[in-house]
Amino acid sequence: MNTPCGHKYSVVGFANLQGLEISVKEAGTKGRKASALCRKQGIEIERIHDPRFGKVGLYPESVLIEVFSTGQN
Repeated sequence: MNTPCGHKYSVVGFANLQGLEISVKEAGTKGRKASALCRKQGIEIERIHDPRFGKVGLYPESVLIEVFSTGQN
């Protein structure tokens, strides 16, 4: 598995870090895009428990930057 350098964040955590407000629906959409991008690049997705959403993925910062920079959703 490919393990890129840098920090890993959940979609909501990354949005908060960037000072962005994100809806649950938008977070789900971006999470699916980040998951697909990770699978395409052979990057393992770490899963953690989140009290609001259940299990959520932790994605490399580089993947999240790409997902958040491509359009609004």
